[in-house]
Amino acid sequence: MSNNGRCYDFWVDFSEFMSRYREPKDCGLLREDYFECLHHSKEAQSKVGMLAWITGLFLIAQIVWCWFFVDVLGWGAVDAAVAVDLTSWTTVMAQFVYVVGWCKDFL
Repeated sequence: MSNNGRCYDFWVDFSEFMSRYREPKDCGLLREDYFECLHHSKEAQSKVGMLAWITGLFLIAQIVWCWFFVDVLGWGAVDAAVAVDLTSWTTVMAQFVYVVGWCKDFL
C-alpha cells in the first residue's frame, strides 16, 4: 500500500508538466484537476446549486400561496402566515430529502 495522498498523482502530473513549460497558463487544465482533487469545489458547487434551486422554487410557491390565500380567498394575514409556514416546512423537508437521499457522501 502506498503512503501517497489521494492527490499525489495529480500533483506529479502537474509538477512534471510545469518543469517542461515556461508559461503557467499552459498547465491550466492539470492545475485545475489538482485543485479539484484537493478542494472538491466543483462537486460542492453542484450540491449548493441544487439547494439554491429548491429554495428558489419554494420561494415562488410561497408567493403564490400567500397571494391565493389573501387575495383570492380573502382569508387575511393569519392564513398568509399559515401559507408561509407550510412552504417553509416544505422547503426544509425538500432540502433534507435532497441532502440525505441523493448526496450520499454528505454523511
